[in-house]
Amino acid sequence: MDAAARRHEIISRNLAHAQMPGYRRQAVMHASRETQFAEDLRDAIQFEAHGVSSGQVMTDFTPGILEHTGHPLDMAIQGNGFFVVEGPQGPLYTRNGTFQLDSTGKLVTADQLPVRGTNGEITLPPNASLSSLHVGLDGTIYSDSTEVGKLEIVDFSNPQKLLPAGATLFSAPPDMLPSEIQATVQQNMRERSNVSPIQELVDLIAAQRQQEAAQRSMTAISESVGKNINVQGR
Repeated sequence: MDAAARRHEIISRNLAHAQMPGYRRQAVMHASRETQFAEDLRDAIQFEAHGVSSGQVMTDFTPGILEHTGHPLDMAIQGNGFFVVEGPQGPLYTRNGTFQLDSTGKLVTADQLPVRGTNGEITLPPNASLSSLHVGLDGTIYSDSTEVGKLEIVDFSNPQKLLPAGATLFSAPPDMLPSEIQATVQQNMRERSNVSPIQELVDLIAAQRQQEAAQRSMTAISESVGKNINVQGR
């Protein structure tokens, strides 16, 4: 029953964030068999299942579909990798490339966290227009013909060790170092979440039935124990 309730909670979270760019689907490992876990994530997850305890929440890092928006500050990574942003306590990593400019012209996330470039924060020149903004496939950002920075994009050998730090943000443990990669960046695009609402609804129904079956079993066991006690007490 606890496992079913936990599964219900995670599925509800996935459905709530199904339309959030860059969101990564989560799932509960509810069986000890590695093959069962792989099946639950529909054979599309990069993970090391060895030694993972039952009930642990895992993240599906399968890339989502790229969607054209036409907005010059929307950027998406094609393939693996993460954008790096400056969090309150150190770097954070995300696939959500729907960026903005703050009042000083600094490139920031929707939560106003600075986006990191290979040489620090990225700031556009004063009075620069968005129509003059161009992002190369290698992540280099230009205002007209002037280079203003290059997006820092990294990857990890085992993303499953990343820790959720928000809806689309992750932090890395102290002993886990990122490696810079040559990723392809698509401007005017955003990456959709990798949640399939239809599949999540199917899983939600299955979780509800699992919980109902567990409740019936508990009731049957309780009644059986009660009858046994009454017989022995006569």
